[in-house]
Amino acid sequence: MNGYNCDGIRILVAGDSMSLTRDVHFLHLQKDPCLQSDTCKIVANVVNDQEVVTKCRECLPDVVLMAIRNLSCFQKEMIQAMKSEHSNLRILVLSNKDQVLIQAMRMGVYGYYLRLMTSAKLLDLIERIRKGECVLPGPLLKKILVEYKKKDSSKWMNMKLTQRELEILRLIFAKKSTWEIARILQISKSTVSFHISKILKKFNCLNRYEAIEYAIRQHII
Repeated sequence: MNGYNCDGIRILVAGDSMSLTRDVHFLHLQKDPCLQSDTCKIVANVVNDQEVVTKCRECLPDVVLMAIRNLSCFQKEMIQAMKSEHSNLRILVLSNKDQVLIQAMRMGVYGYYLRLMTSAKLLDLIERIRKGECVLPGPLLKKILVEYKKKDSSKWMNMKLTQRELEILRLIFAKKSTWEIARILQISKSTVSFHISKILKKFNCLNRYEAIEYAIRQHII
């Protein structure tokens, strides 16, 4: 993968003929000067799903930007193919549907609401996901937390998490900092950090962002 280079972040925009790439708002975002700057550059715009994987091989983008109405089986296979061939590739799915975003994140890619998007916001998201940061949108986070509360905790217990680790994990999902978690649970910051390290070890993740994505992909939340 190219990573950060003199050409900036390389972006491939993808979507089939029925996708949101025909949405006027999304087309406006693609034409925005900030998406053709020193910071980032659109290297390809593919409107046929059949060509996305091939074009990804040719252009070697850093980020694939996909606008999707409904996540089809073929699109799922396409995402898996790109992820398997390009380990450092970041994929950002934009949609107006909760379920599409949740399904995408469970596949290990990033998802965000198109209706909340501005060109400046999109550029910020692209830069953040290229760095490996979590970009879980607030409204979707709330929906996931509501669904989590309705679920049996047995799957959590199958991960051999302690009750305290479960509490801390839920607060991580709520985007609380280490200091905020310590204050809420009335424990020290060092204790919070200790429990987070145990969670990461059990999930085999490097950071809390990966832990969030792992939990979503495994349908833990």
